[in-house]
Amino acid sequence: MGARYSANGLPSTEGPRGPGRAVRALLDSLTGPEQRFWLLVVTVGLIAGLGAVALLKVLRFTQQLFWRGMGEDFLAGVAAAPTWRRVLIPILGGALVTLLTLIVGRPMRGHGTAGIIESIWVRSGRLSLPRSLLRGLVSILAVALGAPLGREGALLSTGAASGSSLARWLRLGPGQARLLVACGASAGMASAYNVPIGAALFGLEVLLGSFALELFGPIVVSCVVATLVSRGLIADHPSFVIPHYALLHPRELLLAMLLGVVLGAASALYVRGINLMSDLLDRAAGWLAPFLPLLSMTVVGVTAVWLPQLLGNGYDAVNAALLGKLALPSLLLLPLVKLALTATCAGAGVPGGLFTPSLFYGGLLGGAFGVLAEWALPGGAPSGACWAQSPSRTC
Repeated sequence: MGARYSANGLPSTEGPRGPGRAVRALLDSLTGPEQRFWLLVVTVGLIAGLGAVALLKVLRFTQQLFWRGMGEDFLAGVAAAPTWRRVLIPILGGALVTLLTLIVGRPMRGHGTAGIIESIWVRSGRLSLPRSLLRGLVSILAVALGAPLGREGALLSTGAASGSSLARWLRLGPGQARLLVACGASAGMASAYNVPIGAALFGLEVLLGSFALELFGPIVVSCVVATLVSRGLIADHPSFVIPHYALLHPRELLLAMLLGVVLGAASALYVRGINLMSDLLDRAAGWLAPFLPLLSMTVVGVTAVWLPQLLGNGYDAVNAALLGKLALPSLLLLPLVKLALTATCAGAGVPGGLFTPSLFYGGLLGGAFGVLAEWALPGGAPSGACWAQSPSRTC
């Protein structure tokens, strides 16, 4: 390699430029407290990534243990299970949540995001680490046993609680504590879905409500670190296998606009349905409240006798819709029943995420729209292409 020359034509004494040199220059420009905070940002991402790996290992182990012979496909294992197992295992999950609710003396309801937002803006970033870890573990076990909720709820809450604990331990100010909580939650989301940039935008828009540059950097770093950990220790592959789709006719742009309107209304129904069911179950008698998780999971188990696709996260069913392997009746029925069961379990106190069920709900409705569009206007893109445009992913 030739010598480097400065602007005056003399040989330069500087070393080769690169990312490492840029990072070193950035660190040298920071004060001691600023360097310590950036170290905490990286630490939160590392802890969130390791916590996500541990929880996902527990999820996989529990699924393998109770849904015998499922292999790599959870839905295949559930569909192959005898009827009594489809009913009994979700009931066992509900009994577990009920038992721990009685032991702890308080419900474990909630899907994580609302509690984290409350912590950031009302309690100056304070979250209980033991309660978050317990709730995250129970959430993962419930999803593995068939709860129609998302695994991301556990990863969000544990990541946020780790950031909160570090902030309290080092006695950081409220502003830095809030940011570390958002970094931890976003890093948990990045680990759950293998999407560092999308998770960073989630943290900025949903948790902090701002895209300020001083917030963007720490959240992106935490998400990237957590994603590197999860990719290295679990796998490097997308959550959903989306085939290549191409625009085949200009009219598909109009169909996409119409799909946006339809799924916007469907998303409003999703949010209102969950809130309505939560309000209804809040009125249950005090003695009955701890047993609501058991009752709701019993309903899930009975429903799974005919519709096994509703158990768990629902990734396999969504991938089937993307590949055009689900018929129109299933594409119309499954989202509505999924909404009803998700709202019932969430309102009853079964902990878990609501984001993944919204993917199932919007994805299959998008697939149904695509099938109807193919019938009405043949020659367009396959029905699975409509899932990729589903606005329910932002519910």
